[in-house]
Amino acid sequence: MTEIQSEDVSSTKKETEEGAGAETQNQKESTQDSDNPFKSDKKPPKRKKQKKIAGADESQAKDNDDEEGNVMPAPPPSKRQKKRQKLVQNVVRNKDKEIEKTISYLTKWETSRDEWKYEKLRQIFIQKNIFDENVIPNEHTEVAIKYLATSKGHARAVIIEAAEAIIKEIEDKITDENQEELTSSARYDRAREILQSMQE
Repeated sequence: MTEIQSEDVSSTKKETEEGAGAETQNQKESTQDSDNPFKSDKKPPKRKKQKKIAGADESQAKDNDDEEGNVMPAPPPSKRQKKRQKLVQNVVRNKDKEIEKTISYLTKWETSRDEWKYEKLRQIFIQKNIFDENVIPNEHTEVAIKYLATSKGHARAVIIEAAEAIIKEIEDKITDENQEELTSSARYDRAREILQSMQE
């Protein structure tokens, strides 16, 4: 064989080897593709979003018990629940501040009139909450009633009306069994004191 012929033979061998190698590689890839469920021409079906059902949290809380009866931790609160909690906390804080300001206002009115300054909002707050012992404590009731007794015009009429309504409401509920309990309540006592101070 001549050199040219030997080169042709060796090149054809290489070509056949390369061709055979490429075929085996293609076969491997095709078998891998057929085995792999994720490599297909079809797109996977879309999952439907589950609608939230009212009361799902309660059912989840009940289902959170494991087999041994231990209670699993509750899921974290949602954004809406956190927002509500924050609002409630703010209302409580604001009410505490209002109470402090009101007590300070009444104390200044009684002890140092030079420093005291009339505030309409403070007066309205006292009018609305005079019958509530949680807002205006018992130690400040006397001063608050004295302050309200100085009211004039429409404000005076509103206070008297509210006091009369409370007395009527409580007296309508009185029976032999609950008479002592109702007549000794802070609301009833304060309403009577206000009416007496207004008549003086």
